Amino acid sequence: MGQYGKAIISPLPYYETNDNYFPHDYFIREDLEGFLDTAVFIKSNSGLIQILNKYNDGFSGHEIRLKINSNLEIKEASYDHWSDVIIPDTKSEYLVEKVILSFENNPFNNKYPEARYVLQIRQDIYDTRTDARKGPSAYEIFKGKFKVYTDKERQMGRDQVIHHTEIKYGIKDSAGIYHFTDLPAEFEYGADSLKNTLAHIKIDRKEACGIKRSYVVVRMVIDEFGKADPNSIEFRDEVVIEGLLYNIRHHHSLLSNWRPAYYNGRPVKSEINLPVQIKR
Repeated sequence: MGQYGKAIISPLPYYETNDNYFPHDYFIREDLEGFLDTAVFIKSNSGLIQILNKYNDGFSGHEIRLKINSNLEIKEASYDHWSDVIIPDTKSEYLVEKVILSFENNPFNNKYPEARYVLQIRQDIYDTRTDARKGPSAYEIFKGKFKVYTDKERQMGRDQVIHHTEIKYGIKDSAGIYHFTDLPAEFEYGADSLKNTLAHIKIDRKEACGIKRSYVVVRMVIDEFGKADPNSIEFRDEVVIEGLLYNIRHHHSLLSNWRPAYYNGRPVKSEINLPVQIKR
């Protein structure tokens, strides 16, 4: 068994989501052109895979090195950090004490590996004049991830990769409507105001086309600008109540006053369902 145990093969959250795992990939390298030659470098030989993750924004940076064998045993792990902020007569040394490493697929069988890892790191600060340690050790957790993109993905660009990945994982559909969001769309003036607005477009029982429930559900799409698309408005029931549909499609407040849903920190198109009461 390697010093740090074994890496595991496990389905991972999709890579392009914004989370607290620091990314190392082709696209972040492009963002830092001029500062970073490569963000992820993988070398395989003699039954070993060596992984280098690097970041440098011109002011600070870090470097992670991992080495695993064909049994997925983690043989080596190291971490380093640097900064333009210099404390005179001191130096820091970092020691990786624990590693959790998860691959989407076996890296020995896949040319385009993807992984996430968590490092427990000990930092010791030394006086460069005496080599004496200054104070107690400090500990931190570093979470990182890396992905090797195919040539086709790199040519597509980041936005297109994210678009296709979100569809693949069912986060949104091919029409760009998000079914999973971090924050749902909300009526701008609050739930009570929305309730009052819907109360004014109740329908009579005689117009309800034989529906026995006390309400019908109207489905509508709110775009990334907080506007409802009138053409998206429809009933979840098979029956269509033309008068109600017309009233909703021409109700300015109900179409215009929304805060859009958010996903990964950006406004997105989403679907909402509104209950409309049937008068007794």
